[in-house]
Parts: sequence; C-alpha cells; structure tokens
Amino acid sequence: MPDINPLPNQLFIRKCARETHYGSGIVEMAQKYQKAAHEGEVIAVGDLNYKGIQVGDSILFASYAEQESFDWGDDGDYITVIKESEILAYWHGEK
Repeated sequence: MPDINPLPNQLFIRKCARETHYGSGIVEMAQKYQKAAHEGEVIAVGDLNYKGIQVGDSILFASYAEQESFDWGDDGDYITVIKESEILAYWHGEK
C-alpha cells in the first residue's frame, strides 16, 4: 500500500467480517455482519492518538459511527476512515 496517513484524530481500518464454521466445513457469514461490520483491524493511526491504539490492533466501533470507505491500491482492498472518538473498545492481537 502506498504511503498514506490519516488526519490527527482519525484511523484507517480494514473491516472484519464474522464467519460461522459448521462441522461439514461450510462457512457462512453471520447475517448481521453482512450488512455492516462493526469490527476492524487498524492499519494506520493519526498523530493525536490519545487512546494508545496501535497499527495491528483490533477495534469495535459503533454501528452509527460516521465513516467513509474507499478503494486504495492495486489489490482492491477497501480502507475505512473512522474517528478515534467512535471507537468503543480495542484489543491487541487475536481475541
């Protein structure tokens, strides 16, 4: 991904979808997450990061959060911009 930086109080995230795994090997995304994911992985952090969130952390954000998504790079990856104040929780690594 080319060098791009969020504004001071914002983060770039990659939304994560939840999946349900069945014994037969079938994988199905949970219905509520198909409409709008509320979890994401942090891929860039602005300069005014008061909460101590780091690149690679996972976040939980409100469904009403003001956000904007855009296609960035050659791989068709969608990046979502979110304000730090919209984050409800965060954790380091896997949950």
